[in-house]
Amino acid sequence: METKEDISFALRFMTEHPKAAVRVLEQTDPNAVSRLFASIPPAYSSSVLRYMMPELASNLLQRLDIEDAGAILSDLDNTSVTTILRLVDQNRRRLLLDELPAGLRKNCELLLSFPINTVGAWMNPSMLSIADDLKCKNVLRSLKARETAGGSDMIYIVDREGTYLGRTLLLDVLKANENQQVSAIMDTSCPALPAPMILAQAGEHRAWEIADDLPVTNRNNKLLGILHHHTLRQGLNHNKAKRHHQQAGRDPVSSIFEVYGQSLLALLNSVSEAVESERK
Repeated sequence: METKEDISFALRFMTEHPKAAVRVLEQTDPNAVSRLFASIPPAYSSSVLRYMMPELASNLLQRLDIEDAGAILSDLDNTSVTTILRLVDQNRRRLLLDELPAGLRKNCELLLSFPINTVGAWMNPSMLSIADDLKCKNVLRSLKARETAGGSDMIYIVDREGTYLGRTLLLDVLKANENQQVSAIMDTSCPALPAPMILAQAGEHRAWEIADDLPVTNRNNKLLGILHHHTLRQGLNHNKAKRHHQQAGRDPVSSIFEVYGQSLLALLNSVSEAVESERK
């Protein structure tokens, strides 16, 4: 019988070495894995799900109750959730979307509205955007009232209709005269990518030579989000539709996998009772 220490290790393994845990779960009956996911807190399942191939992740979520699947997806980012949901049948996709937090659901619905091979499907709808007629002091007050979004210190500037005009760094706003309008310090040289643009075409855009993130707009030049260069590469690799299995080297994760891989599922399957009190 597994001890508390064994069970604690199993959950810690999923959290600290999710890629190695995925290699174990990929070799296991999907029904057993789905039962495991249903028996432990969603955060543990999410930690490994984000590293699974989307086809496998969607297959597992198809086997879970809507509520359990939705809780797991709620811990993932926009892109990961959208990639998985594209592989789920339409009726179940709608039910899963309804289980997501409002902000995540709205972002995923926007991404799902674009074909998988376009910029819009891989953009990040969460970014810092402000109106061009705001004074710098009011921009700072506005930013304090909301969380920094998009993983960037770049602020995107739009008019009152949402049309993209330019961008500026948060540092430049801090250094500017507080009564100066932000439009006076914005950079207008950074082009926007049209959301319907084919991702492969976007990858050849010369603007990547000067920027790691590019704004994304609709056909009317309204700002929709930003495309990170690392997400662009992720999308291009995904759209190649080929999976490559790499032989693991003798790194610490590989060593853990070799020692515990065969018994990990047995340990994880015994977690249910130990963590039941943690679940609501």
